[in-house]
Amino acid sequence: MDKGKKIMINNNGGHAGRGCNNSAMTSDAFNNQSKLKILLCDSDPESCDEISTLLTKCSYQVISVSSFVEVVDTLDAEGPHIDILLVSVDPHIDKGMKMLKYISEEFQHIPVIIILSRQDHISLIYKYLNLGVADYLMKPLCTDKLSNLWKHKGRSRNMVGITLMHNEKVTGKYKCGVKPYNQQG
Repeated sequence: MDKGKKIMINNNGGHAGRGCNNSAMTSDAFNNQSKLKILLCDSDPESCDEISTLLTKCSYQVISVSSFVEVVDTLDAEGPHIDILLVSVDPHIDKGMKMLKYISEEFQHIPVIIILSRQDHISLIYKYLNLGVADYLMKPLCTDKLSNLWKHKGRSRNMVGITLMHNEKVTGKYKCGVKPYNQQG
């Protein structure tokens, strides 16, 4: 495939994708996506299947789970291999907040993106962002929205590097035993 060639991703995946346009990406972006592993958590089986199908159409590798306990178990088992955590949250369940706090403390290298329904209140978005969530998506989802998730992988790594350098300067120690990228040798 020629470098820089445009690839069209069709949007014909279920009712979650209605009203979204097709997305064009360069082949470099597409290649990055096919290597990314996304951990998807949604307690609604139908919604989880639809989102998983859309993610697969965007060439992501997807692991689907239905509970916060399964998220933590999967991260404990495959944490270094998970690139992005995509979580459909119910703002009325306190477990979601606790799980996100745990993940932001224990798995800093994994960007967390939450999925909210349109009726969720804006103050909840701020609450989640303060817990360390990298971004949020509003339902209905489509390939346009999901095709750019790969960009969060680089942003998260850059931020973790800044955090690690800051921790080393302040405490003289590297958090999690990892040296910042620019100091590895």
